[in-house]
Amino acid sequence: MTSKELNLRRVGLVHPTQNLVARFFILIILLIQPSISLANNSYLAKLQQQAKRLKLAEKRAWQILLHYQTTLISQQLHSLIINENFFFHPLGKVDPDAELLATLAQFFLTEAKDEDSAQCRFPARFQWLKQQLQLDIQQLPIRDCQSLKHWLNNLEVNEISVVFPVAYLNNPASMFGHNFLKLGQKINSEGDDLLAWTINYAAMTAKERGLNFVVKGLLGGYQGKYTLAPYYLLLKEYADLDNRDLWEYQLNFNPQEIRRLLLHLWELLPARFDYYFINKNCSYQLLTLLEVARPELNLSSQFKFDAIPADTIRAIVQQGLLKQTHYRQALATRVTAQAKPLNDLQQQLVKALAQEEINLTSPQLKDLSKIEQAAILELAFDYLSYLNAKKIKYKQEIKGQLAYDLLAARSLLDVEVPITNIKKPLARPDEGHAGNRAALAYGYDGQQQFIEAGYRWAYHDLDDNSQGFVKGAEVEFLKSALRYYPTTGKVNLETIELIKLTSLPEFNNFIQPFSWQVLLGGKQMRFADNERHLTAIAKMGGGLSYYPSENSLLSVNLLSSILLNHKFHQYTAIGMGAGLHFHYDLFPAWRVVLNASILKYVQGSHQTTYSYQLKQRVNLSKDVALVVDLNHKREFFDTELSMQLILQKYF
Repeated sequence: MTSKELNLRRVGLVHPTQNLVARFFILIILLIQPSISLANNSYLAKLQQQAKRLKLAEKRAWQILLHYQTTLISQQLHSLIINENFFFHPLGKVDPDAELLATLAQFFLTEAKDEDSAQCRFPARFQWLKQQLQLDIQQLPIRDCQSLKHWLNNLEVNEISVVFPVAYLNNPASMFGHNFLKLGQKINSEGDDLLAWTINYAAMTAKERGLNFVVKGLLGGYQGKYTLAPYYLLLKEYADLDNRDLWEYQLNFNPQEIRRLLLHLWELLPARFDYYFINKNCSYQLLTLLEVARPELNLSSQFKFDAIPADTIRAIVQQGLLKQTHYRQALATRVTAQAKPLNDLQQQLVKALAQEEINLTSPQLKDLSKIEQAAILELAFDYLSYLNAKKIKYKQEIKGQLAYDLLAARSLLDVEVPITNIKKPLARPDEGHAGNRAALAYGYDGQQQFIEAGYRWAYHDLDDNSQGFVKGAEVEFLKSALRYYPTTGKVNLETIELIKLTSLPEFNNFIQPFSWQVLLGGKQMRFADNERHLTAIAKMGGGLSYYPSENSLLSVNLLSSILLNHKFHQYTAIGMGAGLHFHYDLFPAWRVVLNASILKYVQGSHQTTYSYQLKQRVNLSKDVALVVDLNHKREFFDTELSMQLILQKYF
C-alpha cells in the first residue's frame, strides 16, 4: 500500500471494508490528483475515532441528511440521491459510516476555494457534526461562505407552511393533489406573502405528455429536483390557470429548525433523485425536508409504497406540526361566488362587458345605481382575468387594455361593494377519509346470495364522503372484489378496475367546463346462457354537470363502451348511449345516490343494456360507512334486481 493510499484511509476517504471497485477508484484519483494536504491530521483522526465510538453514522439525523433508506427486499441502506458529487466517499451512497468519515476529512482540506469547500457546500452536515463532536473551529480552515450568507439573507424566512393545491384531474401527475413549501418572510405587511419564496419538488419532464409521460412517471423514468420560485408564480399557475383552491398549513417550527431546513435545502438544490409518481414524489420528498428540520419526526417511513398528498398532510397534522391553516380560493371559485348575489340581467351585463359586447358608456350599465355598477365592474374584471388566464394557458392573445379600462371605471365610483362571503369548505383535505378502502358485503344478485370482499388502493369515488375532497371528482386505482356464493361454493373475481377517473365540475353562467369520465377494467356480466363471465371494459363519456344546491350534484353524459369477451362476435362489442348521476345529501352523514345508464350495442352484439341504481350511504364515522345498494339492470340476458348491504372501512 502506498503512503498516499494509507493517508487516504487514515482520513476516511477509504473505508476499511471497501471492495475492489472502490480500491480501483481511489487509485485512479491518486494518479490524476495531487496529494491532499491536511490542516491538522491528529485532530482529524481523533474526531473520526470519536464519531465511530458514538456511532454517529447510525443516528437518524445523519441518515436523513444523506437521504438513506432501506431497500424493500434486501433491507440494505442506500441514498435516494443519484448525484455522485453529493458524496465524498466512493461508497458513500450505500455506506453512512464511510461517508461520515470522508465528510470529516473534507472539512480539513486546505486546497479547495471557500465556495467549493465542504463547509460551504454542505453546511447542514457541518453544523450537525460540529454539534455532535463539539468541533474546535480554530483547528479547521477558516471558510467564508458568502454565497450561502447572501442566499439566507435574501430569503428572510421566519415561518414555513406546507401548501396543498387540491386535485387537478386534467394532469395525471396532479390528480391526487400536490404539495410544496412556502417560506414565510420577516415582513408582516398585508399581501407581502405573495413575494415569499416556495420550495417545490417536481419531475424534470421537459413538458412531455401522453402515455409515455405516464409510463415513465410510474417507472422512475424522470429525475426529480428541488427548485425555488416566488409564491405569486405558483399561485398564478395553480389558482388562476388550473383553477385549483389551495390550503396553507403553517408549521410550528422554531428558528433553529427553520435554519436547519434551509441549510439542507442549500445542499439539495444541485441534487437529483429518481422520481416516481406513486411514492417518491413531491409529497414524499418534502416530508424528508421536514424531518431534517426536526429529526425526531416519523413521517417518510409511513409511506414506503405510496405517498398521496392528502395522506402526507394528514401525517404532518397527526404529529403535532400544525400551527394554523389558511384557505385560498381559485379564481374560478371567486367568480362563481361573486356572481351568486347578482340577478340574471346583471350577470349578462358582466359577461357582455368582459367579452366586449357592450362598452363602459352603455346605458344598460349607466342607468344602474353606483353600487350595482361597482359590483358589475368588479366581477367583470375578475371574469376577464379568468378568461385571460385560459388564453394564457393556450397561448392566445389577452385583453390587457380592457382590464385596465374596467379598473379605471371602477376607481371613479366612490362606493364600497359589500364583500362577497366565500364559504370555506367544511373540512380541510387532511380531514377527509383515508385513501385506501376495504369493503365487506352481503347481497343477492337476482338468483342467489353472496358474500363479497373488496379492496381499493386509491382513493375517492363520487359516493364517498366528499368532505375534504373536490366536489365532483373521482379518482380510483386498483379496485377489485371477490365474490363467494355459499350455495355453490363458487368464488369469482367480481370486478377489477385498473383506473376510473371522473370529473364533474359545475357548469354555470360564467364557468363552463365539460364533464368527462374514463374507466378501464373488467367485471362479471350475465350472458344468454344465464352464466356470468368476466368481461373487459373500456368506457368513456362526456357531458355537463350542475350543482342545484350546495349539497347536491346532477350530471348528464353521453357514453361509449367497448367490451371484450369470447361471447361476442369477433370477441368485441361496441355500444353508445347516455348516463345520469345525481346525489343529494339529506344530512352531512347521509347521502342518496341515483345512477342510470342505457347503452345500445351496434357491433358484436345488438342488445340494449340498462341499469337503474339507488344507493343510500350513511357515514358511521370519518373512516367507516354503511351502504345499501339496489340495482335493477339488464345486461346480455334478462332483467335482474340485485341488492347489497356493504360495510366500508377507510385506512
